[in-house]
Amino acid sequence: MQQVAADVGADLIIVTDRGKGGAAGRLLGSTAERIAQAGDVPVLVERVEERDAAWCRLGTGSPFAHPLVAADLDEGLRRLAVVTARLPGRESARAVHVASPGSDLAQAHGFVDDEFALSPLTDAEVVVLEGRDPAESIIAEAQASGATVIVLSPRRHGAIGRLVFGSVALSLLRESRLPLLFV
Repeated sequence: MQQVAADVGADLIIVTDRGKGGAAGRLLGSTAERIAQAGDVPVLVERVEERDAAWCRLGTGSPFAHPLVAADLDEGLRRLAVVTARLPGRESARAVHVASPGSDLAQAHGFVDDEFALSPLTDAEVVVLEGRDPAESIIAEAQASGATVIVLSPRRHGAIGRLVFGSVALSLLRESRLPLLFV
């Protein structure tokens, strides 16, 4: 899929997902997660459900109006900010980082603030939370803030790493009803 997108010069790949997955999904990942990890073209995973024998989008309006950036403290944070700043129809943006219990929240907040200040997304509100389950915290923050899409950068885990550590991206794919934009 990523190769086809590169061949035709696509700026975005859009796939649908029902948000379900079992043990095989935990081990192998979902198709949407594998497409997102495979290349450099952003992937929008649109949430759908079946109604009256037709697949229907869960969201209404622009999925890009109020993005919530799941800000992990890695080198991809600024790229997330750059892509989010360019989203068509964006009205506001919020960045959330979920720190492990006992972490230095002020230091994490400063790092995220600095990364966003150096990006085109200087208007983003930055929130740092403490939590044991990043996916659960991200979903709760997205609901509380009225987010229309969750923007994140998937980590590349092999089957063993996914089985041992899990994957925040896969958890969000299973549990969130919002669209996900993988950058």
